[in-house]
Amino acid sequence: MVLVAAGQLCASNVLKDNAVAAINLIAKASALKCKVLFLPEASDYIARNAQQSKEIVKSVADSPFIQAIQGKLKELNTSGESLSVSVGIHEPSETSDRVKNTLIWLNEAGEIVHRYQKIHLFDVDIKNGPILKESQSVEPGNEVLKPFASAIGTVGLGICYDLRFPELALRLRSEGAQVLTYPSAWTMKTGPHFQLLAQSTAIFTQSYVVMPAQKGKHKLEDGTVSNRESFGHTCIIDPAGTILAQCSDIDDTEEICVADIDLDKLELLRILEQNATNKSSLSKTEKPPSKITQLLFGSKGLEYRYNVDVCERFPTGDQFKFIKQTLSMNPQCKKAFKDAFPTLGSANDHVIDLQSADSTTLKQYESKTLDELAKENVFQPPLVVDWDHKLIASDEPDLLKILNNYHKNEEGI
Repeated sequence: MVLVAAGQLCASNVLKDNAVAAINLIAKASALKCKVLFLPEASDYIARNAQQSKEIVKSVADSPFIQAIQGKLKELNTSGESLSVSVGIHEPSETSDRVKNTLIWLNEAGEIVHRYQKIHLFDVDIKNGPILKESQSVEPGNEVLKPFASAIGTVGLGICYDLRFPELALRLRSEGAQVLTYPSAWTMKTGPHFQLLAQSTAIFTQSYVVMPAQKGKHKLEDGTVSNRESFGHTCIIDPAGTILAQCSDIDDTEEICVADIDLDKLELLRILEQNATNKSSLSKTEKPPSKITQLLFGSKGLEYRYNVDVCERFPTGDQFKFIKQTLSMNPQCKKAFKDAFPTLGSANDHVIDLQSADSTTLKQYESKTLDELAKENVFQPPLVVDWDHKLIASDEPDLLKILNNYHKNEEGI
């Protein structure tokens, strides 16, 4: 039996007060012999507004919240207890005046050994509800953290709104994740969506999903209550989509729910599901990845059933490199890619400046015509989408048609 705990709390904008709540949950999880405690997104603070968030953010070295957690874990470790903590915090950015929304993993000795920065930011304007513009104060991440080994299995990290984008879960699953977590501070109106999405994610990835969440109306330093309220419903979900444990939502007191992570059952379920899927596959045709796919994803590219190659929403290092390399292609391709991918990113500032990039990797294609590129299978994927999931082409002829249309447009190439 390997026990995990998911913590629920209601953070204020005072880091020291939130540290007390986090320490209480750590003590509860340790007393129950849990191996990992998952804490919510932004457990260190929920600011009064975007400007205050920029003012009160602390580096992990200077944060009283992190210092308190590290001290408690060291104390437990010295006494023979073994507990790791996953916790969502804010960190200052090195490149902008915004903060970073990150999820850090602290080992039993209190050391920060893994860090993920939230990719998908939550910008919403709800009628008669809250107006949240996370991108005003938060800098988006652009890297998926590879799943890592832990006492409860291989863990994959995401944060809150990342849950709405299944590509992340699929990628983490394809890289070996057995347990996924999406710490959150859901709004009251969107909260129910995320619990359903969490159960769906558990099912389609055949993974455990741990959902620590903030709950309640968030207090301010002067004792008043802000107009922001979080949904709660912290829970732990098994690979069949069953909620194994869930925190009570009677009040805003910090608490945990606990469940057993049974990796033997998980692997059995995955084997059964894989066999059933193989028997009902529409196609078993094998084909090598296209040159475009290889450039986008390298040797570790995702393999999609039914021979579908999909450009993921979030940019990876290989994708950044590839987009820059397209500038050395012939003019038709350069113009087509620039128009087909106008922003090359989500609305969360994942934008590539095509004009400033330069590379010689694809020099071999500079003099090629579109027909020659097609014959060499440069454009082979049957499905191409942009960063906002807008369909660009459903097959190679469609893509070539788009490229030719750009070639013939009135602006010229």
